[in-house]
Amino acid sequence: MTAAQQLRTRLAGVLCACLISAPAAGLAQVAPHPALWRVARGPATIYLFGSLHVLPAGYSWSTPEIDAAKAASEMFIFEVPVDEAALKDERQFIVENGLLGRGQSLRGVLSANEFQTYSAVLKRAGLKPQQFERYRPWLAAVVVGLAYLHGGNLDSLR
Repeated sequence: MTAAQQLRTRLAGVLCACLISAPAAGLAQVAPHPALWRVARGPATIYLFGSLHVLPAGYSWSTPEIDAAKAASEMFIFEVPVDEAALKDERQFIVENGLLGRGQSLRGVLSANEFQTYSAVLKRAGLKPQQFERYRPWLAAVVVGLAYLHGGNLDSLR
């Protein structure tokens, strides 16, 4: 599988995950909550939980079980730092690694159907796909996820 095919497969996987995770009309909805796992061996216990760092402002992501696990822990490590220094590093990483080379475009890397699907998601979020034409597929997938989660409230990506 070529690198372009691998990237297409990853983008398609993100798109599918977004579609699969959308609640079907008429089905009972389950209150969203992070997944929590407890791993114990001997005297050591580790709690792992699934988290999503791009949640809308004011979204309550914690549960009593997570709060109890944090309280019982000697150390709490969040997998991604979210302070100002980390955001600066993240922006620099994106500038250095997230853009395609000169003469390349996302439209040229993705199939016509993939690009059309990608563009439709961005348009629904009030974004212009041509503003993201130079993004590498992995960064484009991040934008799709943000667009899906935040709907029309993506002013910071423009």
